Amino acid sequence: MLVGWAYEDDARTGMPPADVRTQMDTLEAAVDKALEAEGAGVLVASITGAGAREWRYYTADPDAFMDALNDALETHPDYPLDFKAFEDPAWDALAELLED
Repeated sequence: MLVGWAYEDDARTGMPPADVRTQMDTLEAAVDKALEAEGAGVLVASITGAGAREWRYYTADPDAFMDALNDALETHPDYPLDFKAFEDPAWDALAELLED
């Protein structure tokens, strides 16, 4: 599962403003805790820069992943998230980050 959050970046660094970064960190902590508790997924990478943060998760059950994520964020404000699910049995989405 890819979870993305586009943001208005700092033209010098490509990084999010401090308040947006805090929101992202809050979201990540809540989702990670819920996924671990439910055994619904594992975070393998969090990539931030150039106006976007992308979290890469692996899950055996996308529906259980989404249920845990939605439960975790039930009391949170709406976040500008984009979701993409795809099959990756060889873990290529992680391997590409480990190259070099």
